[in-house]
Amino acid sequence: MVKAVIIEDDPMVAAINKKYLLKNESIEVVKAFSNGADALTYLSNHPVDLVLLDVYMPQISGIELLRTIRKERIPVDVIMITAANDTKSVDIALKLGIIDYLIKPFDYARFQQAIQKYFIKRNLVSQKDSVISQSDLDQILHKSPVLEHADLEKGMQQKTLELIQNFLKKNRGEYFSNDDIAQRVGLSRVTVQRYLNYLESRKIVKSTINYETKGRPGIKYMMP
Repeated sequence: MVKAVIIEDDPMVAAINKKYLLKNESIEVVKAFSNGADALTYLSNHPVDLVLLDVYMPQISGIELLRTIRKERIPVDVIMITAANDTKSVDIALKLGIIDYLIKPFDYARFQQAIQKYFIKRNLVSQKDSVISQSDLDQILHKSPVLEHADLEKGMQQKTLELIQNFLKKNRGEYFSNDDIAQRVGLSRVTVQRYLNYLESRKIVKSTINYETKGRPGIKYMMP
């Protein structure tokens, strides 16, 4: 489970951020702060995976807080969500290693892209003893998709497809249930099943019946 913290002084925006985060079954919002000072104290003493951070904050600005997080080597990923669209703020945030930068107002589709980018990075670096290929690294940097599909069904997103493909590619030859994949990539089971069906129909993944479950037999998927 991903532990997330929201740092936002506008209660309405903070509520929207929380609502959007909780759409993802693999994310838990553990705290929300309206100022940077209290947030820094919490982050210094509690393990957190992901922070949604505003720039314009009382006591400590989001940029100052981000600098301190990096200076103190607090191991957390940061997505900036802010009205600050000046080039200086954007440049500093990018140099300090943020996952993504969303300018208010934003919609859920763009928010979801940022979260998917976070999970791509998280999944690729989670196996400490493995190595990352150039194509895997390109996924984090959003420069080159693993596979392109011009014939995606209506409502399907290329980035979501890549997220699931990346996971299966990373674990090539190993079978996973829909639930396993959904938990590992941070998407809902319904969403994952739709993309698995799509990938299987194009013979990119194959499935087998799992008789080891206590209830009804399930289906497992694998990229050969």
